[in-house]
Amino acid sequence: MRFTDGYVTGPFCSTSRAGLLTGRYQNRFGYEFNPIGHHNELPGVGLPRNEETLAELLRNVGYVNGLIGKWHLGWDWDRTGNGWQNINFSKPVKNGPDING
Repeated sequence: MRFTDGYVTGPFCSTSRAGLLTGRYQNRFGYEFNPIGHHNELPGVGLPRNEETLAELLRNVGYVNGLIGKWHLGWDWDRTGNGWQNINFSKPVKNGPDING
């Protein structure tokens, strides 16, 4: 794949990224706003799990995928409470880019 031009479908980084990863306008699957602040810590925030990404489509036909850079499309940390100080970083991240992408 070769990209020669760049355009965005939303004014926020996370929504534009969701559109790029799925090949769909993010408004069509309810991702119009950037999850910021305490919204990042709400369960179910981020790229909906039922949205198929271009990486998944390519993987299904034999391509190998990887991720470099920001994700910020939702994942579930092993937490003992709210806030970054309560994340157990020794545990695997659930529903991150390896699952949703």
